[in-house]
Amino acid sequence: MPGILVTVRSLDQGIQSVKGKVNPGYACATGGIWISQGDLAVIDAAPGSMVRVWSTAGEVNVPCQVGDLPQGLFCMPMGPTSNTLVPAATEGTGMPSFKGIKVTVEPSPGGEAEGSAGN
Repeated sequence: MPGILVTVRSLDQGIQSVKGKVNPGYACATGGIWISQGDLAVIDAAPGSMVRVWSTAGEVNVPCQVGDLPQGLFCMPMGPTSNTLVPAATEGTGMPSFKGIKVTVEPSPGGEAEGSAGN
């Protein structure tokens, strides 16, 4: 299912980053995706199941959670996992765009999470 990905700061990500970005809790806090209930139904995935997310920059397999989001909009905490999906182009700003990334999401066929079991 195609959609738009925005990367965000989350409370859990902030709490875990204080403990260090190499601690397992940080990887867990940044290694998931929020998807609307309607989109989960469209792709036939259950909360907590693994989904494959890819963009022109890369691909990740992450656990999904239900998020209060409009259909077609996906959300991931900023971090190593979501950075895999961020295109390097900066369009002259010197900073890649962490919002509005075109991605495709589908159930992961046995994929393993990069970094965590959810957040």
